[in-house]
Amino acid sequence: MEVVGCFILVVILFLVAVMSKISFLKWQKRKKEWERKPYRDFKAENKARYERWWRLRYEFEELKKSERFKKWKREQWICQKKRCAWCKRLIGLNTPYTHVDHVVPLFYGGTNATKNLVLTCSRCNKTKGFKTRGYNNKENGSGKERKGGNKKPDWIRENRYNKGLDYIRNRR
Repeated sequence: MEVVGCFILVVILFLVAVMSKISFLKWQKRKKEWERKPYRDFKAENKARYERWWRLRYEFEELKKSERFKKWKREQWICQKKRCAWCKRLIGLNTPYTHVDHVVPLFYGGTNATKNLVLTCSRCNKTKGFKTRGYNNKENGSGKERKGGNKKPDWIRENRYNKGLDYIRNRR
């Protein structure tokens, strides 16, 4: 009986070793495929995307320091009826809970143009994050479903400082 138990144990260990070797060989094959050209191109594309994102983030931080931006923010707050662009909750003008959000995130090709900027509450901006589509399908306070993807909500009227702020941004 003990001989049969030892034999079964040896067979199980042998099968485990064979399976480990097979999975290791599969991993090596995948690694070689990843090192080929398409994967290198993907890495280079993402590197360029990150560099663009960092450059635009720096530009946006510099833009936020300008006096024109403060005027634009106040006017945008009035244009949005003092409400978050996504959930329509009341927001303050200069509170830590009011964020300037890029409708199309910079990482996905968005710009710092005023047509791509809205004021949001911190909760909506943090929830949205890098997302582009699908976030606007959440229900708003009135119980109606919001439609649309990567665009400003239709209920926000035009800001009179849009052109001036875009001019300052493009002049740099």
